[in-house]
Amino acid sequence: MLKDVQNSIKAKLYDFTYSPFMSSMIISWIVINHKYILIYMASYDLDKKLALLNQYDFTLLYVPWALNIWIPILFGLFYTFLYPMASKKFYEYTLQKNKELKKIKQDIEDITPITQEEARVLRESITQLTENKYELEKKLIEVEGRYKKKVEEKTIVPAAIVTERNKEVIKRPKTIKLKEDDRTKILRFFYESNYKYAERDELLDEIFKRIEIARPKAQSIISKLLKENILQFDEYKQIIISDNGNKILLDMFDKEK
Repeated sequence: MLKDVQNSIKAKLYDFTYSPFMSSMIISWIVINHKYILIYMASYDLDKKLALLNQYDFTLLYVPWALNIWIPILFGLFYTFLYPMASKKFYEYTLQKNKELKKIKQDIEDITPITQEEARVLRESITQLTENKYELEKKLIEVEGRYKKKVEEKTIVPAAIVTERNKEVIKRPKTIKLKEDDRTKILRFFYESNYKYAERDELLDEIFKRIEIARPKAQSIISKLLKENILQFDEYKQIIISDNGNKILLDMFDKEK
């Protein structure tokens, strides 16, 4: 029976301390009246302990029982009702400032030029990705060619059934166009883009944008075309197609039409 009474008391104490109000009030009472608790727990004689406890004054600013009742109650009310609202405002303010700091950092990073080393690594990555793309395209073309060849070999049409109409329907696989090298691609760019003139950097950007040839490789090819008099500089130091270049482009691509 004594054990049941102890369990009942523990359950009631748990219910009391579970609520934020009761927890904060009890904690504040312990903090404010710690001297009272020290006197109570001291190993004095009973008469001396009772005398000290009776002398302990809970009055504050002429308010009776302020330390014992009113201040703990006020602290419990503050922690239960006012502190959550203040905490919410502080949390919103902190998140807003973090957002502003991230935006400032991003703006500064956007206008900060990359270093020469970073630019070199980026160019190498672009070149490597472009080469990987060409290799994958080459393998894809080879696989498509083998597949179409197998389909063509397995397709058997009896000669007696093949009519003039069937002959029009049954066609050989389309011839796979061979992959052009980068030089030919750049020459085709000059021919098909109605190219007039541009500075070297603008030209390299346009070549990379349209036919995805990395700037270092495109710059090397442009330099060779200038030496071969297919391209030339005009009086404003802009690159144009020379008369010799016009003739070469016509000979290479005009026959395709």
